[in-house]
Amino acid sequence: MRSLAAAALAIVASISSASAQESRVFGDWVVGCDNLRRCSAVGLAPMDGEHLAFVSVVRDGSARAVPRLTVALYSETLYPGTPLTLAFDDALEERLRAAANEQLNGFLRAEIAGEPLTVALEGVRRADRLGVTGDAGGPGETAATVSLVGAAAALRFMDDRQRRAGTVTALIARGREPADSVPAVPVMPTVAAEPMRELPDPGQSLPRSLAGIGTADSGCADGADPIAARLSASVMLWGVCESAGAYNLSYALFLVADGEASPVVLEVPDPERGNRLIDQGNILVNPYIVEDGLVLSSFARGRGLGDCGIIADWAWDGSGFRLLGYTVMEECRGVPVDDWPVLYRAGRR
Repeated sequence: MRSLAAAALAIVASISSASAQESRVFGDWVVGCDNLRRCSAVGLAPMDGEHLAFVSVVRDGSARAVPRLTVALYSETLYPGTPLTLAFDDALEERLRAAANEQLNGFLRAEIAGEPLTVALEGVRRADRLGVTGDAGGPGETAATVSLVGAAAALRFMDDRQRRAGTVTALIARGREPADSVPAVPVMPTVAAEPMRELPDPGQSLPRSLAGIGTADSGCADGADPIAARLSASVMLWGVCESAGAYNLSYALFLVADGEASPVVLEVPDPERGNRLIDQGNILVNPYIVEDGLVLSSFARGRGLGDCGIIADWAWDGSGFRLLGYTVMEECRGVPVDDWPVLYRAGRR
């Protein structure tokens, strides 16, 4: 099941189709790389699995960056310190044990490092499945399976996007070229963020130029209040609910000055053009301004659980909105947002 296909994609249609192409699905693995060549590959549990688990392989783009492999097992009964046993294709002689060093979003997580990392990566490359068992003794055992179908293709994609193919640093496409042949990582772009001062109760002051947005049959409930924030002495940001679904509200965003409204320009990365930013239109799904007033965020949910979709952040720099971050998860398999592939990063100053 492709979680952002068909109906779900229709809900998040405000995101351009090209912008999500840097995130790929290979079998049961999702992989994405950002504008700094940092890549994340996530291996998922089978859709018919009884328990949730996933594997994450993250690697920065620098020539000598070491991949970080994390195994995560969801459990409501086990706690940090619980030993996790990893078995590739049930091969007893190739089992690994690692202590879960943290619990985040209900997942026990263990990062594999040192010599076990080499063994684990080799297992991920060639096995079909990974069994993960957490056992604190007694009846508290939790076992899950992560599919490794598509893992090798996902890691090869990482090699290609990080310009490692043919070098000694590659995970799959290994060659004899030295690590120094991997190009330097691009400089992170930065945005000079200016505060957005949100109005506490904008419901009665909607500009006349925005009247009529969100018709009676749009599905926007009475609770879908407009978004209003002062950007400067003469410019306001307004967001008006345009349509609504079961768990997504789509807002049209405008800049209003002297009573005149103009659509906000919101840019997203286009990997087909070297990750250059392109205008995706002025529609955001589930937008909100964070408490410090420096970030405009959106979360287009692929389904109600919020375990897939698109998360994006922008900052106002005094003349326009500039992208700060763009994250996509194309499969609805229970992976928390902190582990989704990131496709774009910028710093804030």
